[in-house]
Amino acid sequence: MLGAIISASAAIIGVLIGVLSTHFLHYVNRKSEERKIINESIHYLTELFFLVNRLNSEKMLDAYLDCYFSEVRKLIPAIDEKSIETAKAQFYPQLKKVIVPLSQKQTFEKLEEMNEGYLSMLEKLATVLPIDAFHLRGKNNLKSLLDLLTEYFEGIRSADFDKEEIAEKIVNQMQSTITKSLVAEYTDDIRKELLVLLRKTDRYNRKTGENAINSIETTILTEKEKSEVKSYIIGMLNLMPLMQGKN
Repeated sequence: MLGAIISASAAIIGVLIGVLSTHFLHYVNRKSEERKIINESIHYLTELFFLVNRLNSEKMLDAYLDCYFSEVRKLIPAIDEKSIETAKAQFYPQLKKVIVPLSQKQTFEKLEEMNEGYLSMLEKLATVLPIDAFHLRGKNNLKSLLDLLTEYFEGIRSADFDKEEIAEKIVNQMQSTITKSLVAEYTDDIRKELLVLLRKTDRYNRKTGENAINSIETTILTEKEKSEVKSYIIGMLNLMPLMQGKN
């Protein structure tokens, strides 16, 4: 009798352990999938935050000029600070005409590439954080910008004539509509949502993400862009003796 009771109890305990194990594994897998979706959304929004920050043409121009003259100072130590400031003031209008359109065109192109993934990201996020996804979906201005860029660049790709000329006109059109206050609104919205999502991830990713946001806001140029600026200056310095020789 006692043996039968023990056997029955063991069987019941075994079943309970099995059920609990199944539920625990399901819980772990579900949490792992949720964390994956949240991290993917954070990655996407961080890249979007980086690109939208670059729509601030004044900030981009200042970043390029600071980098340009910083490299000039390293390569030509004899140049003093006063000469640098004089050169900045003298060539600012010309450099603005060259740097801003080129920089904005590259940013527009990258933003347009991200448009396809925007709704996909929201759909995935809605399965784990529906309110956050709803909040982001309500940011119609940002989505309208991405849609407009897609429409413009599809027009460029289908054009039979000078694509670069069309792209230049589009950049000029877009620059007039994307004001400094509008860029500030976009970046503020994305920053807020990023910070919300970061609070739902682990401590390491949260700290890393917060540092990334601060870095994006203070450091505009990528290492590749800084390297390109340096190469351009070195190229110009190498050409100077040749030009002087011709004169």
